[in-house]
Amino acid sequence: MTPVLALLTAALVSGALTILADDRGRFGLVYVFKPLTMGAVIAVAVIGHAREGGPYGRLVLAGLIVSLAGDIFLMFKKKRFMEGLACFLVAHVLYGAAFVSG
Repeated sequence: MTPVLALLTAALVSGALTILADDRGRFGLVYVFKPLTMGAVIAVAVIGHAREGGPYGRLVLAGLIVSLAGDIFLMFKKKRFMEGLACFLVAHVLYGAAFVSG
């Protein structure tokens, strides 16, 4: 199994476990699996960036990292909605800049 396939499989399994844990009210597991899912996706992007490089890859990678920060802000017990929303806004600006640059 290639590293990319292993990471994509890990992201899929972790994402499914996030949904299952959330559905069952096991929020401690959500706090583990949700960032793990994005971490696996970011790792795939890092591998792809190592091959491709360029502004497109850097901008998408930066958008994914900022999206992970947004997810983490929204998981805090004291909700950090505005910070999470700002992270997702920045992430979408980065994704848009990536598509324009490509």
